[in-house]
Formats: sequence, C-alpha cells, structure tokens
Amino acid sequence: MAILSRQAVKQELDKKGFMLGINLAGYTNLADSAFDGASLAQQADFLSVPAYDFHGSWERVTGHTAPLNEVQASMKYWTDRGIPAQKLILGIPYYGQSFTLAKLATSADQAAIGVRARGAGNPGVDTQQAGMLAYYEICSLGNFIR
Repeated sequence: MAILSRQAVKQELDKKGFMLGINLAGYTNLADSAFDGASLAQQADFLSVPAYDFHGSWERVTGHTAPLNEVQASMKYWTDRGIPAQKLILGIPYYGQSFTLAKLATSADQAAIGVRARGAGNPGVDTQQAGMLAYYEICSLGNFIR
C-alpha cells in the first residue's frame, strides 16, 4: 500500500472536484505537539477546529462544554500560527455536558458554573450516556433551561 503525501492527496482530490479538509485540535496544549497548522493550511481547502469538550463530568466542578473565551482562544491560536481565518471552520457542539452536584442546589447560584460536582449527570432518554445530553433532550427539559 502506497503512502501519499498531503500534496499528492490534494492533487488527486482536485482532479475529482473534491476538497481537502483537515480536523485540527481545539485544545492548545494538544495542538502544540500534534499539528503544524501553517504547513497543513498550504494544502487544505479548509481546517476545522472542534471547539468543545473543554469541560465535562470528568472534572469535579461544573463548567460549560464550549465557553466563549476558550472557543475564541482556540481560533486565535490557529490564526496566530499562520492559518488564514477564511480557511478555519468553527466546530460547535449540539449537545451538553451534565453533572451531578456534590450538594443539592436550593437556589440558582448553587447550580451555577464552577460549583462542586460529584460526577456525571443522569443519562438522556435517547442518548443513554451519563453526563451527556443531546440538544433535543436539553430542549425537552422545558422550563429548567433559561
């Protein structure tokens, strides 16, 4: 089996009218050791940045799965490394991370971002994965979400 260079792959895709997209990392600590973004951008038609899963039930405090400041930092990270902004595609989550709080919340501030958690939230009816709810499962919660 022959291994083709990125340039050879790009040329073959161009001949067939296809585009080459590369999925990068949203976490800068991983990106530093895994990707040469400027080099990848030379052959790729677009590069996607999965800017989610920054926080979840693996942590012992609650947090947004895709906080805006961390999403912005991920995109800036790649433009600072020479990738043209027009080649970047922002990947956003259509699901949410959920938590079981360490202490029963009796007010909104006790169920806020940054409060202690003891683990994953209950699984969704359809997704059946603790700590993860599909977008439509979140919507079905009704008045619990503001």
